Parts: sequence; structure tokens; C-alpha cells
Amino acid sequence: MKNEKNKSAKLSDFNSSRRTLLRNALVAGCALCVPITWAAETSPDKAQQPVAEEGKKVSKAQAKYQGKPNNKKHCAVCNNFIAPNACKRVEGKISPNGWCTLFTPKTA
Repeated sequence: MKNEKNKSAKLSDFNSSRRTLLRNALVAGCALCVPITWAAETSPDKAQQPVAEEGKKVSKAQAKYQGKPNNKKHCAVCNNFIAPNACKRVEGKISPNGWCTLFTPKTA
């Protein structure tokens, strides 16, 4: 009878420690995902982009337009660029060497 109780107690301890281990692994996994997800959502490429109503453009300030490229990203290779110096989504004259947060690379 004592052996059965001891076996039952040991099995119960094993199950609870196994449950604790799995719960802690889940918590650790979630804790690692939060910073990765946050970094991906706040990266410059994923930063909140201004949204224009259909047919309307946003200002250069709203698009955070700058007259210089961002590494290899520049207006001349953007899907929104209209040669020689316009944009589908940003008001005013645009330099082919400029860049803004609405940059979308041209598809091949």
C-alpha cells in the first residue's frame, strides 16, 4: 500500500514538474517573440506611413521626404515616382535622388 502511495506521489511530482517546465518554456518563448515583433513593427520600413484619401497626395512633411537617398533607396527606383520629378503619393516636385517613408521599390 505504501509503495502505491509513493509511486502515485512520485508520478504526481513528475507531472507537476513537467507541467511547470512546459509552462516556463512557453513563457520564455513568448517573451522572446515580443521584442522581435516590436522591432519588426517599428523598423523604418514598417513605420506608420501616412495614408492619403483616394486620389489625394500627402505633403512632403507627412511623408518625411528628404532630398537625398536612404542608402540605395531613392525616388528614381520607387514604384510611386513619375519621371522627371513627380510622385503618385507626395505633393510637389520630387528629386529622383530623394527619398521618403512611402518608398516602394519597383517590381521587376
